[in-house]
Amino acid sequence: MNGLLRLIDTGVARLGCALCLMVMGCGDESEPASTGSPSADVSSADGASGESDSGGDPGNGVLRGACATGDLAGLFEVAYGKNFSYVSGEVNASPMPVAAPEELLATGPCTVRRQVQLACTSACDGGQVCGTEGACVDPPGSLGVGTVSVQGLLADVTMEPTEGTGYYMDSSVPHPPFESGASIRLDATGGDDAAFTLYGEGVQKVEVLDEVWTVTAGEPLRVAWVPGEESEAKIEVVLAIDQLGKTPSEIHCLTEDTGELEIASDLLSLLLESGVSGSPAGTVTRRTVDASMIDRGCMELRVHSSALVSVTLP
Repeated sequence: MNGLLRLIDTGVARLGCALCLMVMGCGDESEPASTGSPSADVSSADGASGESDSGGDPGNGVLRGACATGDLAGLFEVAYGKNFSYVSGEVNASPMPVAAPEELLATGPCTVRRQVQLACTSACDGGQVCGTEGACVDPPGSLGVGTVSVQGLLADVTMEPTEGTGYYMDSSVPHPPFESGASIRLDATGGDDAAFTLYGEGVQKVEVLDEVWTVTAGEPLRVAWVPGEESEAKIEVVLAIDQLGKTPSEIHCLTEDTGELEIASDLLSLLLESGVSGSPAGTVTRRTVDASMIDRGCMELRVHSSALVSVTLP
């Protein structure tokens, strides 16, 4: 299963070594595996599917938020990591069948949500996946959208997909890849689809103020970071403690870039009750998101900087 399929198959964030490489720079600074966004926010809490392109100069388009659940067919990233930066993309011929995560409890800007697995009447084999109608279907193939160019970085980028696929990668971009507040524009010639444009904004590197989050039953959790300058960027916080579960839950927060967030105690209690497995971890991501619909589905651009945080549990 390719990276974008893994992203939209989960429905909620699954933190792994590839994410660790991106946000923390652990291990060799090789080209990152294509993992999707740091928190795999396919539930689109902050927006619906993109509408028509705004056009104009880079940055003149209004950011339209993330793709709606079940519409995501392509994801592009401009990532400002700890030790390296990159531009990547992964595009399929159509959206992957996926169920929206179940929202268990919401308090303020934060929600406990649980992955929902699609159920089929019989086990799928031969590489098929479970579809939304309860029957096994072929997964969408990997298919590019022609030449992709990105303007507004410290060095402009032009990418072609890897032959026969929808994979795009340029890991030779400067580090950092952009100036804070820079207007970023991605243009794709479209391949078999119409051309489209996506917009973003250069974000400041995210700096968390606590190296470890200590989760204590019955108490809220304070998350703090150095606030950014006024911009279009939002802060996304994810706390995942059930990394190996079949239907794992997580806390997902989307908030303004004020420098502080409190995760309510009732959310933490429910998360602990939902199960613990693997290595608990948290992420703080400063990002902008834009999306646009084309014939095959929704295309999304994320410009982001992330930090991985260790978590201790009671």
